[in-house]
Amino acid sequence: MRKFYSLVIFVFFIYQAHAQTGPGGIGNGTGANGQPENDLWLDASKITLLSDGDSLSLWSDGSGNSNDATQAISNARPVYKSNVLNGFPAIRFDGLDASGGDYLQVADADNLDDTTAMSIFVLVYPTNLNGDPRGLFSKREASNNDYVYGQYFQLQNVLRTDIVYLSNDRFSTNKQFSNNQWFLTELLYDGSLPAADRVEIYESGTLDITAFEFHPFIPNSPANLYIGTLKGTTGGFTLGGDIAEFIIYRGALNSSHRIILENYFAIKYNIPMASDKNYAYKSTHKFEPAGIGQDDAQNNNLSAQSSILALGSASALTDGEYSFFAHDNGDAVSLSTAEAPNGDAVNAQRIAREWRVDVMGADSDLGTVTLTTDLTGITLPAGFTHFSLFIDADGDFTSGARQVDLQQVSGSTYQATGVTVSAGDVITIGAIKRTVSFSQSTSSGLEDGAIPSFDIVLNYSYPAGSGTDV
Repeated sequence: MRKFYSLVIFVFFIYQAHAQTGPGGIGNGTGANGQPENDLWLDASKITLLSDGDSLSLWSDGSGNSNDATQAISNARPVYKSNVLNGFPAIRFDGLDASGGDYLQVADADNLDDTTAMSIFVLVYPTNLNGDPRGLFSKREASNNDYVYGQYFQLQNVLRTDIVYLSNDRFSTNKQFSNNQWFLTELLYDGSLPAADRVEIYESGTLDITAFEFHPFIPNSPANLYIGTLKGTTGGFTLGGDIAEFIIYRGALNSSHRIILENYFAIKYNIPMASDKNYAYKSTHKFEPAGIGQDDAQNNNLSAQSSILALGSASALTDGEYSFFAHDNGDAVSLSTAEAPNGDAVNAQRIAREWRVDVMGADSDLGTVTLTTDLTGITLPAGFTHFSLFIDADGDFTSGARQVDLQQVSGSTYQATGVTVSAGDVITIGAIKRTVSFSQSTSSGLEDGAIPSFDIVLNYSYPAGSGTDV
């Protein structure tokens, strides 16, 4: 009589939604799961179907809130410029006052004001600063008409800020800005704080000023948001120069959120940043950088997403520790045998895209993490049985690659928990074909009536607590 022995598979997992879809892995479009609410994200590198020098009539919002920036007037449209900063594009504004100059308009929306806190980041390269007002952005129709916030360069080329203009507490940076240089301007407003501490202005990671702000609330205004102009000023006072990204959060960010965003810009654009954690792989992995980190229990970001890969739930994250990961922009849909993991082109395939992890801090040890991925559009090749992660210390997956099973959470979402990831590790997504074979192709011996035993070999081991019929 034949006997079949089976090991029944039990799979237990905890699903943590990877909802950090904003820049650097900070926030999401709704503020769900306690994350910052990212209400506007204009990223020139996400623009498609335009060539260098083409005029821009639509800059789509990447936050998911459809707060698109548009320009219907043909001679007021800025232009798309490719390969401006570290290989990435930017949007160029002409700054021509006489003809009104270029600017963009974001239609009024409830999530662009009516709040007790707001955080605004702009990566800008001015070219026409001359002491006249040069509008960076303004949510107003005129200086005394529904003016709820705005920033502009003026006088000695300082950056001036208005929060609820009629409260009459305009203030300026100490820094004097110059033409032909990239700056990250950071406006952090929190109306819940004492009036003397409600506004902080950072420039490229350096705190420039903590300012008094009378008003504890940004009211609802019907005014549109204008980018590149001080709307309603005679002559326009438009900004000349480039803007690569424009980001708004409707809420306050903690110190770790701010540091991770600053490092997002430092990694992607390779620009100086006072808070730079010195991600070691900027030259090869600069696309869609994201990070987790912690200053203390109240100031942290514990999960982040880069492209289709999310990292979080680090078991050993300590105060002052950060981890960043970014990818090389390889194809993220097609599985192939190119650089097959451990040379196994028969039973293993992988996508071309690779993410590289770096860890900074006292012990540079994350412990174990949870890795989550969205495999929409990726299908298992014929005969293949499981999706998998491969992790390699040097990025050459043909040898030394560690295979990690992915378990389906729901739909196209897969996850691996308890994964050890170290600084320098490279991660990719793949598929495997599990095979079972006898350790010996033939065997002979005298029959003694005992039940024979055979040694078998699995080419890829099963997770603990699982098995298969053999």
